[in-house]
Amino acid sequence: KQLLGQTGEEAEATADRALQMSKAFGWDVNESLRAVSATQSAWGATSEESFDMFAALTQQAGDKADDLLDTFNEYSPTLAEVGWSMEDVGNAMARGMQNGAYNYDVMADALKEFKVLTTDGNDNTKEWAATLLGGKAQADKFFAGLADGSLSGSDAVGMITEKIGGMDDKNLQMQAGVAMF
Repeated sequence: KQLLGQTGEEAEATADRALQMSKAFGWDVNESLRAVSATQSAWGATSEESFDMFAALTQQAGDKADDLLDTFNEYSPTLAEVGWSMEDVGNAMARGMQNGAYNYDVMADALKEFKVLTTDGNDNTKEWAATLLGGKAQADKFFAGLADGSLSGSDAVGMITEKIGGMDDKNLQMQAGVAMF
């Protein structure tokens, strides 16, 4: 018996966990296994680590659009490629969903765009970061932290979304969101 490149007891444990998750959350077994396969390929995660993260996200932030598994299946390779860790993706998605994001697909796309915009040297992104973070020096420190890894993607997204969320002017809030995500 082979499952996700696993054999024997490991494959049996993964199949059992997929069935448990199906019963607990109503997930399609094959869809959950595709999502696990994607996280394994992208980040080298074990099936246990993947299922644990999916379950934690569902418990913490829900899955109102029923797209969590499909999002990880689709976006894991891309998010890993642009430098997001699986842990940072999970944390950022939980934070986004708890703060009103409509679905995980929108969050994953925003994470991808955030990483691209904060690493490509875009002047508009730099200007908005300076505005949101209180000046050019703070923005430079922010970008340097992202570049050297001392600031995680999840923490960076949290900082920026908190600042955008605290803006009173809804028009400026929208402009900042577009510039940063």
